[in-house]
Amino acid sequence: MQIGFGEQTGKYVRSVLEEHGVTILGGKQVEALSGDDERVEQLVCTDGTTVDAQLVVIGVGAVPDVMTAKGAGLEIGESGGIKVDTQLRASADAVYAAGDCGRVRERAVRRSSPHRAPGCRDRDGQDRRAQHRRLRARGGRGVRVRPVLWSDLSDWLSLEYVGNASKGWDEELVRGSIDDGAFSVWYVKDGVLVAALSIGRPEDLMDARRLIAGRAAVDAIRDAVLDISTDLGALWPPGRMSRA
Repeated sequence: MQIGFGEQTGKYVRSVLEEHGVTILGGKQVEALSGDDERVEQLVCTDGTTVDAQLVVIGVGAVPDVMTAKGAGLEIGESGGIKVDTQLRASADAVYAAGDCGRVRERAVRRSSPHRAPGCRDRDGQDRRAQHRRLRARGGRGVRVRPVLWSDLSDWLSLEYVGNASKGWDEELVRGSIDDGAFSVWYVKDGVLVAALSIGRPEDLMDARRLIAGRAAVDAIRDAVLDISTDLGALWPPGRMSRA
């Protein structure tokens, strides 16, 4: 959590989990699972720590099923996804790939290497983007959709995120109150807004999406973001705030 969303968000989410009885053992590695022939009873860590367990869930990522794509001759990327360009076009004419199966280069943050971008809402956005690209190829107009993801921790909190700060960020602007559990974090890289996260303030993300798309310069939005009484919609048009 801290690696992807920063120390402030990581500490808050950890506090919520611990308040609900979740114990977090950070920085530990599992060496073995022990138990009888039918079930796991204990985890053994490399430092000797043991954890009693009746059920173990192992989250090690996912690999997309691209057998159909391989059979059709589409180019597959190193991470196992279908290689696509920034318009979600695959290596064959008139073929688009959207969602977890796509290995996409996201122009929004000028990534130098392709990546896969899973997430339910991001799939929805990519589906719409692929549809618009097909329409544009037929003479229609296309639109750009920024990556969006969300996650629920039971009914304790909902996290929503737009943009992409996976290459890191220089500054975090916090709108709202972390202590009250209603805040958004705005991530800035090289003076430009690249991503935003919301916990308890989903209304901030619509404006954040537009500002990210407009490559809003942080100097033009800092005071407005930090002041929750400011109507962020009044910052438009974003082109006037973009960094040259």
